[in-house]
Amino acid sequence: MRSLIAACIALIIASSSFFVPEAEATLTATQAASSSMFSTLQPCRNLLALIYARRRNRQGFVPPCDPRFLLKRQPIRSSSSSSSSAAASSPGSSSSSGAASSSGMDRDDTTIRSQFLLLGETGPVIGAAKAFLYEEPLDVTAVSVTLTTDVASTISAMLIYDDAGHLIGRATLTAVGSSVRTYRLPLPHGSFIIDKATERGVYVRPEVRSRDGGGLGNLTVKIDTISFEGSGVWSNQSYVRPSSGTNQFPTFVTARSVLTSVTNAGDLNGSLVTGTSRTLGAFRFEGRSRDASPRLAIRDLTFTIEQTGGVQLSNVRLMIPGFSEMWSCAAGVSAVTCSALSDTFGSMSDGPRELQLVGDISADDPLNASLRLTLNEPGSAVSSGSVTWTDGTSTFTWVPVAAPVAAGTMWKY
Repeated sequence: MRSLIAACIALIIASSSFFVPEAEATLTATQAASSSMFSTLQPCRNLLALIYARRRNRQGFVPPCDPRFLLKRQPIRSSSSSSSSAAASSPGSSSSSGAASSSGMDRDDTTIRSQFLLLGETGPVIGAAKAFLYEEPLDVTAVSVTLTTDVASTISAMLIYDDAGHLIGRATLTAVGSSVRTYRLPLPHGSFIIDKATERGVYVRPEVRSRDGGGLGNLTVKIDTISFEGSGVWSNQSYVRPSSGTNQFPTFVTARSVLTSVTNAGDLNGSLVTGTSRTLGAFRFEGRSRDASPRLAIRDLTFTIEQTGGVQLSNVRLMIPGFSEMWSCAAGVSAVTCSALSDTFGSMSDGPRELQLVGDISADDPLNASLRLTLNEPGSAVSSGSVTWTDGTSTFTWVPVAAPVAAGTMWKY
């Protein structure tokens, strides 16, 4: 049975001419008569072009390339195998990058949202794009990523993945005129083919230099365009395809340290009791850094007051559980603001920080009263939110989380 299968496979391979000699020895009479015409044609670049050229010749049409010759005598690799091969040889595919496994597959979150790029790490996905060619298959020979600004001092390269999560390779800086905003990844012929009338995409992660390696914080990183360069499999025509569709690339910001989460450190619900020095809420702040001397710290907090029953707050203070020292905050009708926190209260250099709010509570209608303090607004790279923090060098007024940032304990009568 095995010998029969092997014989069939050999017959199929022979009839399909997967491996083509330099000169075809079995040309038909018609093909031989027109062989002088072939001398003006270039050898076919790959197997698909060769098959198409032979079909056109049999039908009596002029083929787009010489149907007797194959420029590269090797079978076309599938996109997954070529991606894995590129990953294995790519400098960005080592385990230190943190984004790709040893097999070249991306194992991390691929959600695209505005956030911080930590110095010394491979960053989150900063953009994705797709290409589409209706006329014929596209043999992609390069992928280019152009940023809106020059951040070459901090972004050393771009890791390019296909839409299945395979690492294709590492795009490096390429000067275009006086601009050094473009990262380009050349690809060998046949390694990344987009089928005719088929949409296929890539996504991008940046390699961010460490602070000791020259990386700078508080730089804006935003993709301007992602382009696909290549040639038609059948026509050999050159194409440059910018990403198709409407692409909205979010804004990212580099930082020495990053505030990663803010959560409720108290109970979900509790009984509301009016009086002095009542607990109003508790919150936990966490972050991380690759810096040898991290200086991550909280500077300002603005809590939205959610209340019913005419609840009023006064004499609000911030404290660290287990310590007697307190920090005074300003209580208004709709918000509590704790500003310019000292390192005693705000520093996170030694780990997560838990902060508790206490104050005096009064209510016009105690029987129907409720109260909750919430860090409501995350802000963005271009707008301020409820939390201000510093990485030791720069001050940031937003956090990369969804709204609300953190809701405290709901107190009810």
